[in-house]
Amino acid sequence: MSAKQNIGILVGEPCVPVANIIAKILADNGYRKIAYSTDRDEIFVILKKRETDIALLDFDLAVADRFELIDRIATDRELYHLPLLLMGRGASAAMVAEALRLGGRDYINKPFTPYLLMVRIEKILFGPREPIRRTIFKEKGVNGPDATHPELTPRSEHVTLQIEQARKLYEEGLNLLELRKYDRAIAKFAAAVRVHMLYPEAYVGLAEAFRGQGNLERWGQFMSKAAETCAWLDRDAAASDIFAKTRKLDATAPNPFKTVADHMAGQRNASELERLYTRALELDPHNDAVRLALARVHMEAGRRDEAAGVLSQLSSRGDVPEELRELVLSVTRADARATASTGARVDFIETAAAFDGPEKRRVKRIPLAEYAARLPQREQNFHMIDASALGVSFKHGGESFEIGEELVFDLVSMSGVKVRKMGAVVRRVTPLVVGCELQGLSQDQKEQYAGVIPCDESGEGASG
Repeated sequence: MSAKQNIGILVGEPCVPVANIIAKILADNGYRKIAYSTDRDEIFVILKKRETDIALLDFDLAVADRFELIDRIATDRELYHLPLLLMGRGASAAMVAEALRLGGRDYINKPFTPYLLMVRIEKILFGPREPIRRTIFKEKGVNGPDATHPELTPRSEHVTLQIEQARKLYEEGLNLLELRKYDRAIAKFAAAVRVHMLYPEAYVGLAEAFRGQGNLERWGQFMSKAAETCAWLDRDAAASDIFAKTRKLDATAPNPFKTVADHMAGQRNASELERLYTRALELDPHNDAVRLALARVHMEAGRRDEAAGVLSQLSSRGDVPEELRELVLSVTRADARATASTGARVDFIETAAAFDGPEKRRVKRIPLAEYAARLPQREQNFHMIDASALGVSFKHGGESFEIGEELVFDLVSMSGVKVRKMGAVVRRVTPLVVGCELQGLSQDQKEQYAGVIPCDESGEGASG
């Protein structure tokens, strides 16, 4: 018999249909010892019996009357360590943060999928133990446990038995795997993940057993599941390593951080989604779907410049979706207005012409759509935006450039190299564009560059 049947769960949900859905999800996953209540006093009485391993509480119920229920639980010497999973519907970020600070372990937004609910529950029950927050004792003037000694969240006997049962099944599977008894090993590993769904080592065991049978498709599926599970458990390095191994044999393997972030869509947790999609993009920088997802999360969080920066590589290829194109254009316009307000010129730059002495003149910036700057040290071509007598601008495509960075580049076109090894220094970086001042050009380079820039409207070239 699985120890799950003895793990106590309290559901404090005033909406009966929602409570019934939660009960079915728990029963389908092997949990049987479930108590229900919609009254705060009754919830506290049930918890005081100390038969509950985790409480699932409706957010409004938990925070009513200035967090009265959370306070009572968090300041009780017998209950302060009890994990609380709060379930809300569109609660404000500030309220959620305060509820978690006072004693809640996690928050999940309604509606949620059965998979997401079970991941959050089993991460709390079987995942890494966390330090217990005790600030509430001091704030409320309550004598609590000695805060000078770190204390991790305890596990009940039933939770510990469940973990040990999963580990025993996993070790039996490993022994069978070494003996190449693949069918029996698969059965053991599968039983382990039924007992403990967030067990990445067991998924790796399943993958290796299927590979032993020559089934690489199933190997890839379970390796991807192992990587995803590591991402759920915040084991980012392990998730990245497993993903890298899987991608060597399966180019279609899903990005684990994107998978987790996609499951959390609609959870109103912008900071966590930004973290996950950022990790996903670091792991797979050429994945346009990840780039678009991260840009949308930045937009929802009000970070338009970050969104435009993420989209810059797509914008250089014209791949930005219609609903996000205005974002790129608006950020570019705002950047231009900010530049103009500092005294810099957008359409013309006031400078001493580099090619004809100290004469002061207005040098028009010329669009150069057919040209690119090729930076050998970066092994990449960057699409040119415009050029003047003293400088050039090009799209950086998401690459990192620093103010003051010295560059050497070839000015190239479809017909070949126009000017080789031009020197420049980075003077301006925006989410889309790098602006550089030319420096150290030889006379030959100046003449070649002057031949590239077309005449302005008055018939004069850039060099006068």
